[in-house]
Amino acid sequence: MGIELALYDSRPPGHRKRPVTELRLSLGHGDALAAALLARCTTEAQRAAVRDLADVLAKCAGTPGSWLWFIGD
Repeated sequence: MGIELALYDSRPPGHRKRPVTELRLSLGHGDALAAALLARCTTEAQRAAVRDLADVLAKCAGTPGSWLWFIGD
């Protein structure tokens, strides 16, 4: 299974309009999570994926109103 990420500065075009609901918020674990993920990486490709995820999440956190979509197959 693969997971792709799409970062939008607002809701994607054509997305159903409905009120935004925060389902869960976890704060204060970012550094520990990143370290734990990197520690489990056995290849450079895995480490690059974790760094890419961190970059996308940072951009999302720094862009008010942005929307991050996890796309799995």
